[in-house]
Amino acid sequence: MMKKSLKLLDKNPFQMKKIQLFILLLPILMIGTLSAQELALSGNTARPLQISKDTIRPPKTSKAEKIPKPPTVNRELANKRGFHIDIIGGAGVNTPHLNAINWDYGINRGISDDAIIGKSGLQWGAGVELSFYFSSRIGIGAGAHYHRASGSFEVQNFEARYRSDLYNVGGDDYWDYERIVYIEQLTENYTTTHLSIPVLLKFKTDFSYRFGMFLHGGAAYNLPLSTTIDLGAGSIDYEAIYYSDDGFNYGYGDGIINDHSLQLTEEYFFTLSQNADADETHLNNHFNLDVLNIGLNIRPQSIDDSIEIDSYISVIGRIGLMYNISDKTSIWIAGQYTHGLPTDSKSYKLADKIAVEGNSKYGEYSSLLNGGARYSILNGNLGVSIRF
Repeated sequence: MMKKSLKLLDKNPFQMKKIQLFILLLPILMIGTLSAQELALSGNTARPLQISKDTIRPPKTSKAEKIPKPPTVNRELANKRGFHIDIIGGAGVNTPHLNAINWDYGINRGISDDAIIGKSGLQWGAGVELSFYFSSRIGIGAGAHYHRASGSFEVQNFEARYRSDLYNVGGDDYWDYERIVYIEQLTENYTTTHLSIPVLLKFKTDFSYRFGMFLHGGAAYNLPLSTTIDLGAGSIDYEAIYYSDDGFNYGYGDGIINDHSLQLTEEYFFTLSQNADADETHLNNHFNLDVLNIGLNIRPQSIDDSIEIDSYISVIGRIGLMYNISDKTSIWIAGQYTHGLPTDSKSYKLADKIAVEGNSKYGEYSSLLNGGARYSILNGNLGVSIRF
């Protein structure tokens, strides 16, 4: 059969050429058929790329995918020139200092006050300030603050040896005796309140739309409102060296008593150290002579449980960060240092006299605050600033 077909093709050459052409095109037709099937299965048809003449726009996003808007705070408006009001509250640590006390013990042989230590206490307060900004950065402000502070002094030991003027019968040029006051292991606790009126130069700048920083510096006028004193355990010794019973001037003379007319014996020295070998009766006789106002282990008592302190100046420095909530309101946090400069009394003695109350005696004690003890306060503040 195969041979017969080949013979027929040989007799018809045109038919033979058709069969050869079909055999050559068969692979191409098969590839095309497969490609068409793949496109039909995928459901996609090739389309020519079309670009419109309009500007190409980004695809639309859903509500959940919307890009957030930039902050609404306007930097220029947030730092605008004009008035700002600040409401402030804060708390910190109050530390008293004794380096400014001017002892008024007159002519003296020496004062030992190295073992008086100031102890820190709590301070808190609140206030309001009104500021005016001349530009977007610089302004000036004033306000009113209420402050309450506590602290204490530990008088581990204190000694003053001075010429007494309590019973001086001969006037300023004559002496009755040298007085010795010794205090040990006494604690003074105090609480003070005052109204502060600050005047501050203010500077601020922004890091971003929301955040910024500021610096404030200036001084405050302080009006003390109340001061209360509470004394802890402790004792005071009041001793004396008697000089003359007729007003004769013996003087100190380079810190040494010069006796030019009378050889002083033990009976004229009313001190614990100079009578250490005497018996108890002898000591009692010496230290119960009220005319010389002397005594041992006398209980201290504050002259006033509530004292009055004169108005004074303090210096203030403040640095902080602010956060702009809106164009008109911000909150801020700051650290502040305050150094108070109270004035000292012109005639200050820590202790000087023994007072009698019924059948008991007590040593009159004057608060170290009366002596002009200064203080420093380190505190943190929180504030709200409103612009209008």
